[in-house]
Amino acid sequence: MIVRDLGFRWGSCGKHRTLYFNWRLLQLPVQVIDYVVLHEQVHLLHHNHSKQFWKAMDSVLPDWLVRKQELERDWVGLRVSLWRLRRRPPLAKGLPPRVRCRGDELPQVKLSEADRQ
Repeated sequence: MIVRDLGFRWGSCGKHRTLYFNWRLLQLPVQVIDYVVLHEQVHLLHHNHSKQFWKAMDSVLPDWLVRKQELERDWVGLRVSLWRLRRRPPLAKGLPPRVRCRGDELPQVKLSEADRQ
């Protein structure tokens, strides 16, 4: 299991049976987290959203649909705001995709005249 930034996805099941979870799940209620975790665990048995997948979800989490609806209804706004946070502002065009810095230690970027406008 790996917890990291998954962008729009709450969870993912990798081809080598590795489960990935978005660290932002920690902001959600426990019942919604349980749904996402079990959803990805069922993908270990059924790699798509077939009838068998949803039947397995019914057997491990009978109220999965209520939890899924809560996720979609109450937390879709968090996904939209995450998308906005992930977009780079125009002045950050020159930064490499994975810049890590502490506090105000931002890398110096030389901008062209066109980038400043």
